[in-house]
Amino acid sequence: MDVSSRVDKIAVSRDRVSPESSPGDVARPSLRRNASSRLAVEVFCLVLSLVSAVIVARLLGPAGKGLYSTLWLLASLFSSLFMIGLGETAIVMVRQRGLSKDHVITTSFAASIALGLLGGLACIAVAAIVVGTSPPSSWLTILAAGLTVAIGIPAVTVSVLQLIDEHVIRASLVVGASVALSTVVLVVALVAFDGDVTMALAAGASGSALTIAAGLHKLRNHLRPVSLGRVAAYLRSAARLGAAFQISALLIQATNRVDLLLVYRIRSPAEAGTYSIALTIGALVILMPWAISYASFPRIARLEPEAANALISRIVRTSLVVVTAAAMAIGALVPFAIPIVFGSDFSSAVGPSLILLLAGIFGGCQLVLCRGIAAKGETRPLVVSYLTNLLVMVGLDFLLIPPAGPMGAAAAYVSSTIVGLSVALVYYRRGDGSIRELLPRTADLAGLWTAIPGRARSRSPRST
Repeated sequence: MDVSSRVDKIAVSRDRVSPESSPGDVARPSLRRNASSRLAVEVFCLVLSLVSAVIVARLLGPAGKGLYSTLWLLASLFSSLFMIGLGETAIVMVRQRGLSKDHVITTSFAASIALGLLGGLACIAVAAIVVGTSPPSSWLTILAAGLTVAIGIPAVTVSVLQLIDEHVIRASLVVGASVALSTVVLVVALVAFDGDVTMALAAGASGSALTIAAGLHKLRNHLRPVSLGRVAAYLRSAARLGAAFQISALLIQATNRVDLLLVYRIRSPAEAGTYSIALTIGALVILMPWAISYASFPRIARLEPEAANALISRIVRTSLVVVTAAAMAIGALVPFAIPIVFGSDFSSAVGPSLILLLAGIFGGCQLVLCRGIAAKGETRPLVVSYLTNLLVMVGLDFLLIPPAGPMGAAAAYVSSTIVGLSVALVYYRRGDGSIRELLPRTADLAGLWTAIPGRARSRSPRST
């Protein structure tokens, strides 16, 4: 019996004895189909994000793009900080600890509303310090950044809550629709208001509103009246696990983007705008690892340790192969594409982009490995790995950004990512995982070939 079959058999076995199990829960959706669906949506969102980035860059210029990207980064950081991993915590609390699904979903959503308001206020306060309130910024621009936090936290929470029963495809489709709506509103706002950064930031709230509406419709049968006392009691019981997800999510966000703030402050808004393009290009190769991690997280949470490690090793190998191929393909296009697509003002983003594509190979493996271990309820490696990553990166940033600008920031990023992945590997080995099992094999390449639509049908179907 191969590893894939063992993984699925153990998963079904646990489903049958779970206190939350039901006939509808026993047949789990294909992990390959879930990951492929999520990847398709991620690619769709990527295309829209690139369209948005091009429009923003051309209409706002390097300085305006720097302000927009910096405020959007602050909003993302505060969303991660105040979300406290409500969605991932809910999955573990229901699937591993047997709590009532209705109770967990209701209290998690109620908490996300309160946390969204607090996060929005905190974002406004910090943004006023970081970018100031004098042109090109303003109080209205900063308030728009706070709005994206206030509505974004409940939106992400209801989206992840649907993964308790592995409704990956539906949740992904809603994400795609929300990004499409935000992109349309962004383009209309920039054209109608002559490149106004405030309206560009506010456009993101439209997509979040759609996500909330669709998520509540799907989860409506699980929502119950709840008191503040019950919400507080649930949060206290989930605090330890939730705090770990909160810190790790913030660290991942900070590791991927906080150097943009340093470029903004140490060098200039224009160079921050250039570096934001490089960060966008570097993030392309993370799509596949993120899609796999997103789809596999609830599945790993259901498995026994041995089967969980087998599945983790398989998705790490797959991620490494795909990310390497994607980095090479994108890297070949970058020198020609950036000046043509974004304009000659952003030509200096080519060098940092190539470095960040290399960093994406290590970062993709780190993401899949750390989140896979966390799905088993072991959140310490996730926190320590990304904390180490962040500290090394910031330390190198202060040394390299003053003389080298975006190139120095990119060099610091790739160095810190290698260190962070090394820390994750140490924890994985301590948890009885085999480092050798993480190395790609010829069979992994063959598996990718058969996963191509049309090729997969030539084999007997197998859920992975």
